[in-house]
Amino acid sequence: MENKTHFQPGIYQAEVIDQQLGKSSGGHPQFVLTFLPKGKVATETELQSVEPWERTAYMVLTAKTVKYVLADLAEIGFDGDSFAKLDPLSGGDYHNFAGQVIAVDCEHSTYEGVTRERWSIHRERGGVEIEQLPPGDIRRLDRKFGKALKERPQAKPREAVAVAAEVQPSNIPF
Repeated sequence: MENKTHFQPGIYQAEVIDQQLGKSSGGHPQFVLTFLPKGKVATETELQSVEPWERTAYMVLTAKTVKYVLADLAEIGFDGDSFAKLDPLSGGDYHNFAGQVIAVDCEHSTYEGVTRERWSIHRERGGVEIEQLPPGDIRRLDRKFGKALKERPQAKPREAVAVAAEVQPSNIPF
């Protein structure tokens, strides 16, 4: 396996140096943000120094990703009402991220035997929003699946569940 990484996975402080709106290799529109990592976040107040090698975050825009890309861009201050406001070549007034210091995530991923860095805008990701199930729907659920509830396997005692949760992968002897 070939390793083409320089930076360790984690959160970094970085300065944006360029941005582009273009097409991905798959033909999808994408926003590209180029930056120089300034330091790896060690604690809330401490950065570990790093060599400022240019890195790039690619944000492909599809029906499935647009919501997440826009949330990432909002995290670094974009509130435009048109994608043209991301494009320096649009000829109009655009949101210039150059010089802005942002938080970015570095992850490693392996594809076809080659490990590479994958960069993204860092944001605190909340849990999935779930709509509350109304009491009437809960009663209908009980009517529909009540038999399955009565026939389900016996639950483990809470103490056994707690002990199982304490098993760490490093404690497994294989």
